[in-house]
Order: sequence, then C-alpha cells, then structure tokens
Amino acid sequence: MPKQVDYLLPGGRHGVLLIHGLTGTPAEMRFVAKGLNRRGYTVYAMQLAGHCGSVEDLLATGWRDWAASVREAAAKLGTQVDKLFVGGLSMGALLALNYALEQPETVHGMALYGTTFRYDGWAVPTIAKFSFLLPWVVPLGIGRKRSFTEVFPYGLRDERMRNRIVGAMFGDDSSAAGLPGNPWPALAELYRLARHVRARLPQIHTPALVV
Repeated sequence: MPKQVDYLLPGGRHGVLLIHGLTGTPAEMRFVAKGLNRRGYTVYAMQLAGHCGSVEDLLATGWRDWAASVREAAAKLGTQVDKLFVGGLSMGALLALNYALEQPETVHGMALYGTTFRYDGWAVPTIAKFSFLLPWVVPLGIGRKRSFTEVFPYGLRDERMRNRIVGAMFGDDSSAAGLPGNPWPALAELYRLARHVRARLPQIHTPALVV
C-alpha cells in the first residue's frame, strides 16, 4: 500500500501545486517547494495515485487516475488560496498542462520542469529509444513485468547526492526517492497522456515558465 508523504507548506493567499514525475515522490519537489514558500507562497506537494508504494500499486493505476489526483489536490489547495499556480516535473509537467486544459479559468500560471513527451535522456538505457512503441506492445500482454532501469550515474552528477538517492531507490521505501525503474505499462500510460496533451497544446493559453 502506498505511503502517504504529500506535504503542505503554509504561506500567503497565492498557492502553488507541485506535481512529481512518474515513479517519483513529493520529496523530489522539496527544493522548489521550499524556495517558493520562502517567497510567500502556500505550496502543496501532492502525491499521485499509485505512487510511493510497490510496483503493483503503480500498475493498478493509469494516467486518468493520476489526472484525477491532480484535480483532487488542486481542489484541496484551492480552499486555502485566492490564486492557484501549478508546477510539474517530467510527467508532472504533462499533468500540469492537462489540468490547465481542464480548468483554464482556475490556473493562473504554470512552471514546467523537463516536460516529458518522450522517455529519453542521457541516463536511460539505449533500448529505451523504442519505448514509444509501448502503448501498442503492452496491450498484447508483452512486458507487463519489465522495467527500464536508468544506468549509472542515474542522471545525477553530484556524487554525494547520487549515493543518497540511489541508496533510497534500491531500498524498501519507495516514498523516499521513488522506484528504481520505470515499468513498461506505466510508461505506456505516460505516452497515452503525452499524446492526449500534445494534440491539445494549441488550446492552452495559460502563462508558463518552461525549464
């Protein structure tokens, strides 16, 4: 069962909802959350459905469940603030865009960190370049128990930070640093979300900071 590790940093009447990435955890948003909070924002680092538990917990959910988590978290934060901003990391940025599509009058601005329309990067295994095929492969029953595991140095240049995070990833508590790999079915859901958002990008007029 997922461990609940979302957190709220109280501040002023302008609020920021932060959304972590696929297989991630609210902890990965803490640096940004603290910085925003120091500047007077109320910050809520939410937890996506199926995350911070086992692989089975994650695979019991899909992108529509994750989007529902964002709606619920935004409603929760919305009761405490006058203006709502949304920020997301990786897949969380896709979910932020999706929420801006659903609630254009509610979201006053977005911060999009490394928006993931395709699973890539210098730390992912070479075979992952074919991951865009997963939405068609997984429904055939292929690879349900397979994962792409990032390779050393896991996208982290700081050795001390890398040792701490990798130790947490390969430990028993995924709420600390997320899962060590990206299960194929979960990545297939990411691609479905990306396709849904990409097709509707011209409809989004919310101001955004893209990092």
